[in-house]
Amino acid sequence: TLSLLNKFDNISTFPSGENLQIELFIRDSEIQSTLLDQIKKEFDYFEFRRITNKNWVVQNVMDDKGVESELFLISQGLSKKKKIRKKYELVIPGNSAFGTGNHATTHLCIRCIEYLTKKKKYFRICDLGTGSGILSFVLHKITKKNIVSIDIDPVTKQCFLDNKKKNFLKNVFFLLNDGLKCTYLKNKKFDLIVSNMLCNVQKKNVKDYYKSLTTNGRIIISGILVEQENDIIAYFNKFNL
Repeated sequence: TLSLLNKFDNISTFPSGENLQIELFIRDSEIQSTLLDQIKKEFDYFEFRRITNKNWVVQNVMDDKGVESELFLISQGLSKKKKIRKKYELVIPGNSAFGTGNHATTHLCIRCIEYLTKKKKYFRICDLGTGSGILSFVLHKITKKNIVSIDIDPVTKQCFLDNKKKNFLKNVFFLLNDGLKCTYLKNKKFDLIVSNMLCNVQKKNVKDYYKSLTTNGRIIISGILVEQENDIIAYFNKFNL
Protein backbone atom coordinates (compact mmCIF):
# COMPACT_ATOMS: atom_id res chain seq x y z
CA THR A 1 0.00 0.00 0.00
CA LEU A 2 2.79 2.43 0.90
CA SER A 3 4.55 1.84 -2.42
CA LEU A 4 1.32 2.78 -4.18
CA LEU A 5 0.58 5.86 -2.07
CA ASN A 6 4.15 7.17 -2.18
CA LYS A 7 3.68 7.85 -5.89
CA PHE A 8 1.31 10.74 -5.15
CA ASP A 9 1.67 14.13 -3.45
CA ASN A 10 -1.99 15.08 -2.98
CA ILE A 11 -2.98 12.58 -0.35
CA SER A 12 -4.67 12.85 3.05
CA THR A 13 -5.48 10.30 5.75
CA PHE A 14 -8.23 10.42 8.39
CA PRO A 15 -9.01 8.05 11.27
CA SER A 16 -12.22 6.07 10.70
CA GLY A 17 -12.93 3.78 13.64
CA GLU A 18 -10.07 1.28 13.80
CA ASN A 19 -9.13 2.00 10.20
CA LEU A 20 -7.78 4.86 8.12
CA GLN A 21 -9.69 6.64 5.41
CA ILE A 22 -7.51 7.82 2.56
CA GLU A 23 -8.27 10.61 0.12
CA LEU A 24 -6.21 10.74 -3.04
CA PHE A 25 -6.53 13.60 -5.53
CA ILE A 26 -5.38 12.73 -9.03
CA ARG A 27 -5.79 14.22 -12.47
CA ASP A 28 -7.88 12.49 -15.12
CA SER A 29 -4.71 11.91 -17.10
CA GLU A 30 -3.23 9.89 -14.19
CA ILE A 31 -6.14 7.45 -14.02
CA GLN A 32 -4.96 4.36 -15.90
CA SER A 33 -6.13 0.78 -15.86
CA THR A 34 -2.94 -0.33 -14.08
CA LEU A 35 -3.59 2.19 -11.29
CA LEU A 36 -7.19 1.02 -10.92
CA ASP A 37 -6.04 -2.58 -10.73
CA GLN A 38 -3.55 -1.67 -7.97
CA ILE A 39 -6.21 0.19 -5.96
CA LYS A 40 -8.64 -2.73 -6.28
CA LYS A 41 -5.93 -5.09 -5.11
CA GLU A 42 -4.83 -3.02 -2.10
CA PHE A 43 -8.16 -1.75 -0.72
CA ASP A 44 -11.34 -3.50 0.32
CA TYR A 45 -13.49 -0.52 -0.63
CA PHE A 46 -13.00 2.59 -2.71
CA GLU A 47 -15.05 5.09 -4.68
CA PHE A 48 -14.36 7.74 -7.31
CA ARG A 49 -15.79 11.24 -7.27
CA ARG A 50 -15.21 13.77 -9.99
CA ILE A 51 -14.32 17.27 -8.76
CA THR A 52 -15.70 19.91 -11.08
CA ASN A 53 -13.99 23.23 -11.78
CA LYS A 54 -15.31 26.01 -9.57
CA ASN A 55 -14.68 29.72 -9.14
CA TRP A 56 -13.59 29.59 -5.51
CA VAL A 57 -13.48 33.38 -5.11
CA VAL A 58 -17.17 33.62 -6.04
CA GLN A 59 -17.96 30.53 -3.95
CA ASN A 60 -16.26 31.99 -0.86
CA VAL A 61 -18.34 35.17 -1.18
CA MET A 62 -21.53 33.10 -1.50
CA ASP A 63 -20.55 30.97 1.51
CA ASP A 64 -19.77 33.97 3.72
CA LYS A 65 -23.14 34.12 5.45
CA GLY A 66 -21.59 34.83 8.82
CA VAL A 67 -21.71 33.01 12.14
CA GLU A 68 -24.27 34.16 14.68
CA SER A 69 -24.36 34.09 18.45
CA GLU A 70 -26.69 35.95 20.78
CA LEU A 71 -24.71 39.20 20.54
CA PHE A 72 -22.39 38.74 17.54
CA LEU A 73 -22.36 38.36 13.80
CA ILE A 74 -18.92 37.23 12.66
CA SER A 75 -18.04 37.03 8.97
CA GLN A 76 -15.07 37.22 6.63
CA GLY A 77 -16.37 40.51 5.27
CA LEU A 78 -16.65 39.17 1.71
CA SER A 79 -20.37 39.30 1.07
CA LYS A 80 -22.10 42.64 0.43
CA LYS A 81 -25.56 41.21 1.07
CA LYS A 82 -27.64 42.76 3.81
CA LYS A 83 -26.78 41.02 7.08
CA ILE A 84 -28.81 40.19 10.15
CA ARG A 85 -28.35 42.95 12.71
CA LYS A 86 -26.61 42.03 15.95
CA LYS A 87 -25.30 44.16 18.79
CA TYR A 88 -21.71 43.54 17.68
CA GLU A 89 -20.09 42.64 14.37
CA LEU A 90 -16.62 41.27 13.72
CA VAL A 91 -14.76 40.66 10.47
CA ILE A 92 -12.32 37.74 10.72
CA PRO A 93 -10.97 36.64 7.31
CA GLY A 94 -9.86 33.04 6.83
CA ASN A 95 -6.11 33.22 7.41
CA SER A 96 -3.07 31.41 8.77
CA ALA A 97 -4.30 31.55 12.39
CA PHE A 98 -7.08 29.48 13.93
CA GLY A 99 -10.42 31.08 14.74
CA THR A 100 -13.07 32.42 12.35
CA GLY A 101 -16.08 31.51 14.49
CA ASN A 102 -17.14 28.62 12.26
CA HIS A 103 -15.51 25.90 14.34
CA ALA A 104 -17.59 24.48 17.20
CA THR A 105 -14.82 25.03 19.77
CA THR A 106 -14.70 28.76 18.98
CA HIS A 107 -18.46 29.19 18.73
CA LEU A 108 -19.05 27.48 22.08
CA CYS A 109 -16.42 29.71 23.71
CA ILE A 110 -18.28 32.77 22.45
CA ARG A 111 -21.57 31.48 23.83
CA CYS A 112 -19.89 30.74 27.17
CA ILE A 113 -18.38 34.26 27.29
CA GLU A 114 -21.81 35.76 26.61
CA TYR A 115 -23.33 33.61 29.36
CA LEU A 116 -20.74 34.44 32.03
CA THR A 117 -20.53 38.17 31.33
CA LYS A 118 -24.28 38.49 31.92
CA LYS A 119 -23.81 37.24 35.47
CA LYS A 120 -20.69 39.10 36.54
CA LYS A 121 -18.32 41.88 35.51
CA TYR A 122 -14.75 40.91 34.67
CA PHE A 123 -11.86 43.38 34.79
CA ARG A 124 -8.61 41.44 34.27
CA ILE A 125 -8.95 39.10 31.31
CA CYS A 126 -6.59 36.77 29.42
CA ASP A 127 -7.05 34.87 26.15
CA LEU A 128 -4.48 32.06 25.99
CA GLY A 129 -3.82 30.59 22.54
CA THR A 130 -5.46 33.58 20.90
CA GLY A 131 -4.85 32.60 17.25
CA SER A 132 -6.74 35.04 15.03
CA GLY A 133 -7.71 37.06 18.12
CA ILE A 134 -11.43 36.37 17.74
CA LEU A 135 -12.10 35.53 21.40
CA SER A 136 -10.06 38.52 22.58
CA PHE A 137 -12.11 40.79 20.34
CA VAL A 138 -15.36 39.28 21.63
CA LEU A 139 -14.18 39.77 25.22
CA HIS A 140 -13.19 43.37 24.62
CA LYS A 141 -16.40 44.24 22.78
CA ILE A 142 -18.51 42.97 25.67
CA THR A 143 -16.45 44.05 28.69
CA LYS A 144 -14.70 47.17 27.27
CA LYS A 145 -11.66 46.09 29.35
CA ASN A 146 -8.01 45.54 28.43
CA ILE A 147 -7.38 42.02 27.13
CA VAL A 148 -4.04 40.19 27.31
CA SER A 149 -3.88 37.91 24.24
CA ILE A 150 -1.17 35.24 24.31
CA ASP A 151 0.09 32.90 21.61
CA ILE A 152 3.31 30.94 21.05
CA ASP A 153 3.24 31.19 17.22
CA PRO A 154 5.00 34.25 15.72
CA VAL A 155 3.01 33.85 12.48
CA THR A 156 -0.14 34.38 14.52
CA LYS A 157 1.00 37.79 15.70
CA GLN A 158 0.69 39.52 12.31
CA CYS A 159 -2.68 37.90 11.65
CA PHE A 160 -3.86 39.06 15.08
CA LEU A 161 -2.67 42.63 14.47
CA ASP A 162 -4.27 42.72 11.00
CA ASN A 163 -7.60 41.57 12.44
CA LYS A 164 -7.35 44.04 15.30
CA LYS A 165 -6.83 46.88 12.81
CA LYS A 166 -9.60 45.63 10.53
CA ASN A 167 -12.06 45.76 13.43
CA PHE A 168 -10.83 49.18 14.71
CA LEU A 169 -10.02 47.78 18.15
CA LYS A 170 -7.81 49.14 20.91
CA ASN A 171 -6.75 47.84 24.32
CA VAL A 172 -6.24 44.30 23.08
CA PHE A 173 -2.57 43.42 23.56
CA PHE A 174 -0.69 40.55 21.92
CA LEU A 175 2.01 38.75 23.92
CA LEU A 176 4.25 36.22 22.17
CA ASN A 177 4.76 33.59 24.85
CA ASP A 178 4.40 29.89 25.68
CA GLY A 179 1.71 29.81 28.36
CA LEU A 180 1.36 32.04 31.42
CA LYS A 181 4.96 32.05 32.65
CA CYS A 182 7.07 35.09 31.80
CA THR A 183 8.38 38.30 33.42
CA TYR A 184 5.48 40.40 32.15
CA LEU A 185 2.90 38.06 33.67
CA LYS A 186 4.72 37.54 36.97
CA ASN A 187 2.39 38.26 39.88
CA LYS A 188 -0.45 39.11 37.46
CA LYS A 189 -3.80 37.50 38.21
CA PHE A 190 -6.92 37.35 36.06
CA ASP A 191 -10.56 37.04 37.02
CA LEU A 192 -11.32 35.46 33.62
CA ILE A 193 -9.11 33.23 31.48
CA VAL A 194 -10.29 31.87 28.12
CA SER A 195 -8.35 29.10 26.42
CA ASN A 196 -9.37 27.28 23.24
CA MET A 197 -6.68 24.62 22.87
CA LEU A 198 -6.37 20.84 22.79
CA CYS A 199 -6.90 18.61 25.82
CA ASN A 200 -3.24 17.76 26.49
CA VAL A 201 -2.26 21.43 26.35
CA GLN A 202 -5.05 22.28 28.80
CA LYS A 203 -3.77 19.65 31.21
CA LYS A 204 -0.23 20.96 30.84
CA ASN A 205 -1.36 24.48 31.77
CA VAL A 206 -3.74 23.62 34.61
CA LYS A 207 -1.26 24.53 37.41
CA ASP A 208 -0.66 27.91 35.83
CA TYR A 209 -4.40 28.50 35.45
CA TYR A 210 -4.80 27.83 39.16
CA LYS A 211 -1.97 30.20 40.10
CA SER A 212 -3.07 32.94 37.68
CA LEU A 213 -6.75 33.10 38.66
CA THR A 214 -8.05 35.47 41.32
CA THR A 215 -10.22 34.10 44.12
CA ASN A 216 -13.55 33.12 42.55
CA GLY A 217 -12.03 33.69 39.10
CA ARG A 218 -13.43 31.82 36.11
CA ILE A 219 -11.84 29.87 33.28
CA ILE A 220 -13.41 28.83 29.98
CA ILE A 221 -11.66 25.97 28.20
CA SER A 222 -12.57 24.51 24.85
CA GLY A 223 -11.07 22.08 22.34
CA ILE A 224 -12.10 19.01 24.35
CA LEU A 225 -13.48 15.93 22.58
CA VAL A 226 -16.52 14.17 24.03
CA GLU A 227 -14.46 11.13 25.00
CA GLN A 228 -12.00 13.39 26.90
CA GLU A 229 -14.69 15.04 29.03
CA ASN A 230 -14.43 12.89 32.18
CA ASP A 231 -10.64 12.93 32.07
CA ILE A 232 -10.37 16.73 31.85
CA ILE A 233 -13.00 17.27 34.57
CA ALA A 234 -11.17 14.92 36.96
CA TYR A 235 -7.83 16.55 36.16
CA PHE A 236 -9.11 20.09 36.74
CA ASN A 237 -10.93 19.05 39.93
CA LYS A 238 -7.55 18.25 41.47
CA PHE A 239 -6.86 21.98 41.32
CA ASN A 240 -10.28 22.98 42.60
CA LEU A 241 -11.30 24.18 39.13
